[in-house]
Amino acid sequence: MPNPIREFPPIVDLIPHSRTMCLLDRVIHKDEDQTQCTMIVSKTDPFADVSGNVPSYVGVEYISQCAAAHSGLKSRNERGETAPKVAFLLGSRKVEMFVESFPVGQVLLIQAARISATEDTAIFSGEIRDADSNDVLLKAKLTYYQPKTVDESMA
Repeated sequence: MPNPIREFPPIVDLIPHSRTMCLLDRVIHKDEDQTQCTMIVSKTDPFADVSGNVPSYVGVEYISQCAAAHSGLKSRNERGETAPKVAFLLGSRKVEMFVESFPVGQVLLIQAARISATEDTAIFSGEIRDADSNDVLLKAKLTYYQPKTVDESMA
């Protein structure tokens, strides 16, 4: 259950994206294996259509950013690292979209739970829920690779 008293760093400090690509609003909960974030779907989302709605497949990026926030918080807590690290989405499994899009103004709860990890890879199970109805809107299992340096991944 989210703890409303605990404060977390801003998303922009936890993930390696520029401000316009930091799509989530804030972290609301973190424990050893999972992080929960929230956001309000906005017309200013770079993936919004002319009506302000965001296609549901963009939810994979929302879950990815929640997973990155989880990793960023873990690095801060365990190693005192404050610079976000780059990771690459290797693949997705069992992506289930239960809606066509997220309408402008909808409040989303995004959860990413680490289910497996090695030195340089991690698998997260994620889901997106509507904050008002608690309906599941999207579910996915996502695999990431985190190189020691970004240059290593280019080789």
